[in-house]
Amino acid sequence: MCGGRSASLLSGVLWVWLELVMPHVARCFTRDDKAYRYLSASIRATVPPQRVANMLRDCGAARVDVTRYTFGTAARIIAHKPGVCEVGLITPVDHAV
Repeated sequence: MCGGRSASLLSGVLWVWLELVMPHVARCFTRDDKAYRYLSASIRATVPPQRVANMLRDCGAARVDVTRYTFGTAARIIAHKPGVCEVGLITPVDHAV
């Protein structure tokens, strides 16, 4: 399965879970579904990791590493500041008096 098809399938499963299954599960624990609605809306509004990586690059990150976990449902994004992590960009300072 290619990445696009896999992501699309997972999005469909997530939608079914959030919109059809979870409301019934939430009602077992609470009558006020405000917290559940917030969780569902925040999950749907999450910015994709690649877009966050592009934003970090646009802000000047020298290198951005994205590692995806659990079929892409979670990601770790590490952005490196220019001149700090890149070999050869740091100029040694002469501290001789």
